[in-house]
Amino acid sequence: MKKRVLTMLLALILVLAALPVASLAAEPETEPPELVGNMAIQDGGTYYLSMVVAVADEDEDLTKVTLNGVDVEIDDPYSVALRLEGNKEATYKIHAEDQAGNVLDATLYMKPLKALLVGLDGVTEENVKSSHLEAVQTAEQALLDQAGLFEEDFCPQSEMDELLALVKQCRALEKKIYEVEAAADKLAQDVDALPAPTKDSREQYEAVLAQAQALLDGNNLTDEEREALEALREVLANVIGDLETVQDVLAQARVTAAKDPKAVTANDRDELKAVEYNLGIILQTTYLTEAEREEAASLLEKVTELRKLAEKAAEDNKPTEPKPTEPTKPVDPTNPATGDGMNVALSVALCLAAAIGMAGVAITRRKF
Repeated sequence: MKKRVLTMLLALILVLAALPVASLAAEPETEPPELVGNMAIQDGGTYYLSMVVAVADEDEDLTKVTLNGVDVEIDDPYSVALRLEGNKEATYKIHAEDQAGNVLDATLYMKPLKALLVGLDGVTEENVKSSHLEAVQTAEQALLDQAGLFEEDFCPQSEMDELLALVKQCRALEKKIYEVEAAADKLAQDVDALPAPTKDSREQYEAVLAQAQALLDGNNLTDEEREALEALREVLANVIGDLETVQDVLAQARVTAAKDPKAVTANDRDELKAVEYNLGIILQTTYLTEAEREEAASLLEKVTELRKLAEKAAEDNKPTEPKPTEPTKPVDPTNPATGDGMNVALSVALCLAAAIGMAGVAITRRKF
């Protein structure tokens, strides 16, 4: 029995001896080097402020660290500090190795603080426009974010000074945009409040025209805004010009209507017809005050009577046509007889004014 047990034990020992022996001393796991700093550090990231970056290895077995290909002395195998100068165009390539063969490769990009002013190159208070507002606000926020990352131990005071100057610049641009917007809103309100155009309201039209011109004289309007204001300026200038023409018509009519009916001759006919026509035109507009409208109607009656006298005088003075002794010369169709050219031009101007509806001016408010 004992012999049988010994045989079984011997066989078991032989089986166990044939099995591979597992290693109880496994290789220890090691961590690769990593970057840590006074702000979040990421491979391929873009930064603006000066910083101190540490190449750290928890296993304390750093063997090699380089910055842009230049070896950095390793005084402590756990951590090597690298100072990266900010606020400039620079690329920093960091390489590190440890005894276990782990490798760290990282590239950090540095930019000047002014690079945060995206879309604002060359933009000043003299030429900033409403279309720049979003870019201005985005840049200001980005600058404030950088100010929150500023640390005296790592960043020179010059960087904070430039940050504050750039924030101030953004706020000045934003202020200018709002000033122009406020001026445009005020202009729109004043346009809406304009009464019917007459001599009594002419100063109001001139004041609004001056407001529009002041905005156009600057360089703070987008193309669309400038186009709208130029159209408004043209309308206002036309209204003011038409009001002046109406006063000229009334002044001329007063003089003409004062003629002594007994002194009217056939030679006055053309002038009287022109004045009569012009009075009829301005009476079709709302450029007249009620008093002027009554006066214009009265003047029209007088001028019409004078024109009839002039036509009668022309008819009375018409000579009896003699029998021709020879063929008369044909009238030159290229040189017809005309009245006073200035009066004709005046009438045309008034017709145009009436046709475009200036009598009931309604200027559409443009919201910027």
